[in-house]
Amino acid sequence: MTKAQQTLVLLHGGAMSGASLRPIAKRLSHIRCLTPDLRGHGTKRSLAFSNLEQCADDIACLIASETDRPVHLFGLSLGGYVSLNLLAQQKVPIASAIITGVAFADIRAKWLLRHVIGLVYPMLCLKSTREMAGRLTGINDAKLMSDPGSRGWARPSTVRDLARDILRCSPLDFAKRVSAPSVFLAGAYEPSAVRRGLELVRAECASASAGIVEAGSHGWCINDPDFAALVIERWLRGEPLPPGIDLTGSRFDQI
Repeated sequence: MTKAQQTLVLLHGGAMSGASLRPIAKRLSHIRCLTPDLRGHGTKRSLAFSNLEQCADDIACLIASETDRPVHLFGLSLGGYVSLNLLAQQKVPIASAIITGVAFADIRAKWLLRHVIGLVYPMLCLKSTREMAGRLTGINDAKLMSDPGSRGWARPSTVRDLARDILRCSPLDFAKRVSAPSVFLAGAYEPSAVRRGLELVRAECASASAGIVEAGSHGWCINDPDFAALVIERWLRGEPLPPGIDLTGSRFDQI
């Protein structure tokens, strides 16, 4: 790593692996990119998932072993929740963060979702179910959810446990403790809890901005790695984010 080279840690979504974000990393050849597998996923599939804090501790240890300089974070969905934990814990220096796909607003009927997750999670052992889950979250290449080459999918029990932990946590409380420059994003076609929550986090977190990825779904960065790389490049350079990112707040309540 050269003296001036920046380090970017890209953290993947649930039931996927670091391989899902490597197309973005390949487009950022001038940046040192780390795309680790989170606990319970990919090459770390055998490690039991217990909670988001433990995942954050794992990544903090990885960062400390790689560099003593501040790093940048890019977190998608589960990776976004882990990034929030890292930002709040401040166990390792974080220069800035891009977080997308995190629900800061209350998720309606949490109790019902917990029961539904408990009922359907065993079916995630079926390839067709995993790929359907990918399509429902807006990932064009739904096969990423079960690609044996990237070992991208997690055990059904891991998906159940992480979903329950996400429903338990309060990401807005973590956001209030964030001091590093951050931008929180959501696809225009994500669930309302994700989009509406951006207004809350912008009001509560002085160091953060928030915006909508126009025409984007939950998996926008996987669907369009060229655009994701451009967003990251401009953010790291301190330049305005590219057209296609609406930072005005006018679409947070879009249905």
